[in-house]
Formats: sequence, structure tokens, C-alpha cells
Amino acid sequence: MCKLLHIPTKTTTPQGDINKDSEEENMEGFSMLLLYLSLVNNAAVSIARDTIDRVQFLSDNGETIVSADETFALGFFSPGTSKNRYVGIWYNKVPKQSIVWVANRNKPLTNLSGVLKVMDNGILVLLDRNNNNVTIWSSNTTSSATQDPIAKLLNSGNLVVRERSNGDDESKGFLWQSYDYPSDTMLPGQKLGRNLVTGLNRYLRSWNNSNDPSYGRYSLQLDIDGCPQLMIRDGATKSIRIGSWNGVQFSGQAAVAKKTSIVKYNYVSNEEEEYATYELINCEPTICLQISPSSTHTLHSSI
Repeated sequence: MCKLLHIPTKTTTPQGDINKDSEEENMEGFSMLLLYLSLVNNAAVSIARDTIDRVQFLSDNGETIVSADETFALGFFSPGTSKNRYVGIWYNKVPKQSIVWVANRNKPLTNLSGVLKVMDNGILVLLDRNNNNVTIWSSNTTSSATQDPIAKLLNSGNLVVRERSNGDDESKGFLWQSYDYPSDTMLPGQKLGRNLVTGLNRYLRSWNNSNDPSYGRYSLQLDIDGCPQLMIRDGATKSIRIGSWNGVQFSGQAAVAKKTSIVKYNYVSNEEEEYATYELINCEPTICLQISPSSTHTLHSSI
């Protein structure tokens, strides 16, 4: 708590000057109080800037949450010339907004009344306040009882829902994570493939066009029937075989050949999962794998 002290002193200054000096001191003290409150408020915001909880939610008024290392941001956006509103994740320090994940890609908001919040049961929901708080999108989390669930944007660009007390310890698991439900972009460390226990299939799905992030025609998937290989599908039809796993990378990747020297591919196959990942080698974290509305796949740099 900051106290403003006024210490009177004896003086022979005329009464008018005394009143003037007193007013100036009061104004200076008031300005100092405003500065102090501003600093306290900014500090509080910065402490919780990467997190949403049951009390602190995200509204469509320019608010964002930012990963601790400031690489990624999450908030509301309108793509291209569209006026529809979506919740998405993008590179925070890149001048041209580059979206890497969209929550409500098939059900946009048509106004600025959206709110993203964490419910008591650990479900992350997007609500429309102008329409009786109808649910536009949710994480559909199915888990046991939760005590203090939060949603946090990690430095990897992964939005996770977890118990606050678990910290960032991945061994304790997440209630839900955006990495399991990619849009058209695969980030370094993100899995492309199947969970053989739950049946979850992680794959990329193109945008419809640059103004519309809803499901497009093409998807980039890991085909694990026989020799594992990457494949682009046009709907349900196998359209382009990119190449099979050769122990180092997926062969036949002409579209990304120029940048393979900065990328290390990994493939994991066990009783529980079969998936591919990649990591970047000595380069900016703004490089990611994307599939476009025209079915091309490439390592895309947002710099």
C-alpha cells in the first residue's frame, strides 16, 4: 500500500501562495498514485497473460494471452476480408498475422460478443453472449473431477487444459490439448498420426480458402497401413503419396527438400501410438508445416 504524506511547515508566505503550493503537491501526489496503480495493474496482467481460468476469461475486445516466451498469441481474429470472428493461435512477433490453429473453424461468430472461458468441469468453451451464451465451440473434455482447471498457452504453441497444481509437468497429463486437434498447420514437436488405444487420428485439414478456415478439400495424413507413409487425401480419395518412412525422413518430399537441412524428422511406433514429428535445427521457431487449400504441402516460414 502506498501512502501519500503531507508534512506541514511554518512559513510566512501569503495565504494565496500556500493554497497554490498545496494544490500542486496534491496534484503531484495524485499523479504518483495513478502511476503506482498502473504499474500494479500491468504487473498483475503480465503474471496471468498466458493463462485463462474460471475467473479470468478472454473477450473479443482486443485481448490476447501470450506464451511465456512471447512466441505465440491466442485471441480473436478475422481472416483475410472476412468479418466473421474466430479464436485462433498465431505467431506473436510476426508483422503479418500467420494463424497456426483455429478453434471454431466450422462455426464462426458473426459479432464481437464471443467469450473464451474454462468451466468448472475443465471444459474450455467459446460462448456467444449476444445469443443467450450459446456454446459455439468446446473442447469436449471428458475427465474425472477437476479442482482448479486452467487453460494455458505453452511456448510450443500448444493450448492445454490442465490442473493448475500440475504445473507444466507433461507426465501428469493434460485434460485436453490443441496439439491433438490440428488445423492446417503442424508445429515442431506436434504429432501427426494415431493413438492406437483411443483411436484419435491427428492430421492436417486445409482451409477452404484464405478468407475461410472451415474444412477444405485436402488433408495431410499418416497412412499406417503397410509401410508408413505421408499422404494427401482429396476428401476420402488418396490423392498424392508423398513418400514412405526410410528411417531418416519421408522420401519423395520435393516440396520441402530445400529446407530439410534445418529439419529433423522422427517416427515413433509402439503398442500405444504411431506418429511422426519434426524438430527445427538452429533456426527461427516461425517455420511450420502447412497444407494449403490447393493441396500443396510445404515448410512455411512466417518471417
